[in-house]
Amino acid sequence: MDVVMKKMPNWGNKYWVVVKLKNSRIFIPSFHDIYRIVRAICVCEDEKYPYGKGAEMVAEFLADTCSGIPFKTLIEKYQIPTRESDNG
Repeated sequence: MDVVMKKMPNWGNKYWVVVKLKNSRIFIPSFHDIYRIVRAICVCEDEKYPYGKGAEMVAEFLADTCSGIPFKTLIEKYQIPTRESDNG
């Protein structure tokens, strides 16, 4: 998957996030899409780390991400495993 920021002339020539999937399909995620993805991740992480600890770790990860902490640092901090779908 590739994630790029692209100016969209039809939407005020502002930058939007464009996701190109491995099958060459493209989608522009909305905040509703992001919400649904994050909530699903929280539910899965709570299953691994009970009592809401998983969702708390997801919230901390997202705060760190928004603060601009490099992904390599987050990998170490949160012990994130490499997945087959990871491409850098």
